[in-house]
Amino acid sequence: MPSGMIKELSIEDINTRIDVILTRALLTASEGQESDPQKIYSDVKLHELVVQPIQDLCFEEVDSGTKNMFLSNDGALARCTKLLSPTDKAYTCRDCSPVISFSLCEECLRNSRHFKHNHAPAIKKFKLFCHCGDTETYKLSPPCPTHEISESPTSVPLQFVKRISHIIRHLFECLELLCGEESSLDEYVKNRLITIENVKKFYDEYIPTGFIPEVEKQGAIMSTHGSCLLIFRPEFENPENVYSCVRFANPPGKLTDLLDHFKKCGYLCVMHRNTYENCHGFSFKIQKHIHDHLPGSGLQCRVYSIHRLFFMKLSSVLIRFINETCLRKSELCDLMSEILFNETSLPEKFFFNRSLWKDIRYNLIYRVVLPTLFSRNGAHNLAKFYLQNFDRLYSELLVKSDLKHYLFRLATQLVISKTQFTFLVGNWLSFLRFFDFHFILSKEVGIRKRRINI
Repeated sequence: MPSGMIKELSIEDINTRIDVILTRALLTASEGQESDPQKIYSDVKLHELVVQPIQDLCFEEVDSGTKNMFLSNDGALARCTKLLSPTDKAYTCRDCSPVISFSLCEECLRNSRHFKHNHAPAIKKFKLFCHCGDTETYKLSPPCPTHEISESPTSVPLQFVKRISHIIRHLFECLELLCGEESSLDEYVKNRLITIENVKKFYDEYIPTGFIPEVEKQGAIMSTHGSCLLIFRPEFENPENVYSCVRFANPPGKLTDLLDHFKKCGYLCVMHRNTYENCHGFSFKIQKHIHDHLPGSGLQCRVYSIHRLFFMKLSSVLIRFINETCLRKSELCDLMSEILFNETSLPEKFFFNRSLWKDIRYNLIYRVVLPTLFSRNGAHNLAKFYLQNFDRLYSELLVKSDLKHYLFRLATQLVISKTQFTFLVGNWLSFLRFFDFHFILSKEVGIRKRRINI
């Protein structure tokens, strides 16, 4: 394709294409023979079935110049966006930043001048993102060579940005359905996804030479309509309660692996591809065990459709795709912030839907919500949302909720950023209430002392 040429795809075209991709993935994965509920819909398989085709859609009939520009450092954020896990090594340069919460990942430290400075291991409780290239934090020191990016006179073509925006917008819509009422996702699957038309497209595309009887297409649809039983746990549930419940439910798999999965994701599938009646009956037995033997436990069972479990597993894969795509370019990071806060209800659902589970909360806050602070034009969207919903957020703190640790991380990021802090000060009354709120949060999560350099 000639340089600068990009085929225009309408939002309707893109939505339909993504729906067919999701249909294919749901049908293919749901018909698999895997008997272990924890291995069904693996990240590797979902990346192959969903993310790779969406990546292909991003670059379909896009000229090589545009693709190379997107993959280059031109227009990048000029800072590290690595999310530091509890096991990642991270450091603070004491010569360049007096604030203990400004961590550098090991790779950026070793490749920058900070490596020859007085640096020390970062305090685990404050590790979040690598701050290499953060001009507010390390304004007197350049970033490592990887993130030292000069201004580029060129930008990604508008037509390509529009295509990416349509894709990101539709993926956000799918996540909204998952985080909302269960009936909303059921309706989407029934009326837009698993339809005879989409199933026919799937078979025509992947089995074009053979005749597929209508009964087999109907059978493929029915394979997505079974039920599964999941147990959900609060993030700070007593480990002994979790152990007792998993031993009682006795799902397939090694016990240590089941407990690790339960802790990481916040839910555990104990029955899959079964009838609603069987799942409901076993749910009653598990809930009785919890009631009789685990008083005060927050463990609870829910019977879901198979397609809901599929989307639960898919959500983390989609969020990583959104994160990796939008954080490649400053312009796309701006786009992500604008769509997230101005066109979706995901922020509200994240903070005020108490039935969400750990895996989706973790990925939404750390891979989508907080990274909007990297945006040049949309960095204040998060602070605006925080101030507009302050009373409701304060109410969430007053109830026994897993949300307080996410709220503390979010509030800390707003306080330590000079840009965000200045914005908050401009709303003086809200700022005083916010600071009091942050002080309460600090005590709630067990932090007695803070050093914040403004």
